Amino acid sequence: MTEQGERDTTSVDRRYVATLAGIAVVLLVVGLFTRRWLEPTETPSTVAPPSQATAMQQLSMEGQLRRTATFLAERVAVVTPYVAYVPASGSSGVRWTRDTVLTSDSASVVRAVVASTSDSTLRLATVGPDSVRRDWLLIVARDSADHVLSTTSLAGGRSSVSCGGRSVETYVLGAPLDERFAGGGIFNVSGELLGMAAWCGGRVRAVPALELRRLLATPDTAAIVTDSSAAARDSLAARRDTTPRRRR
Repeated sequence: MTEQGERDTTSVDRRYVATLAGIAVVLLVVGLFTRRWLEPTETPSTVAPPSQATAMQQLSMEGQLRRTATFLAERVAVVTPYVAYVPASGSSGVRWTRDTVLTSDSASVVRAVVASTSDSTLRLATVGPDSVRRDWLLIVARDSADHVLSTTSLAGGRSSVSCGGRSVETYVLGAPLDERFAGGGIFNVSGELLGMAAWCGGRVRAVPALELRRLLATPDTAAIVTDSSAAARDSLAARRDTTPRRRR
């Protein structure tokens, strides 16, 4: 082959390679555009499903709530025998001494009545230390059909309100008490009596046991305590000196 022939062959090979390279570039560009065109245009949702950790936290919280509800129901069952329905006042009542039951009606903050024969099995509650701590309270009462009524509340301190012109100290609760709880006992989770739900200022309020004792000891006791015999009054006086003092 001559030198001129070799130069022509080399020139053809170069043009062939350049053509193939150009075709490859075109195919690559077309492929990129085709891929973008075939991809879905919908954007994925930004709301992520709950994680497994969140689900476990919810289950743990539900378990704690169930255990708390079970515990409170058990504590209510323990203090229920201390409370009875008192027909004389149309409200609940709490055994204060062996002979008397404390109750309340719209006409009197505290009303002590002689325990009837049907109340002979009513247990005498232990009066707990007078405390200003913010503790859980159990309010337990009974209706005329002897059904147990109960609710729980967190004591948020105390305040003084006017009851028939008399200043009375009461617990501050998270929600008002229904009138069906009038005369019901107020207990701590240990089962100790802390006070009574009493009519005061036109509504039912939580009156501490120490305040009940003070009201029972006022000179105008007749305006507060009615339907009580001399023996009952003697029993009231005996218990006035046994209520534990305030604990902070």
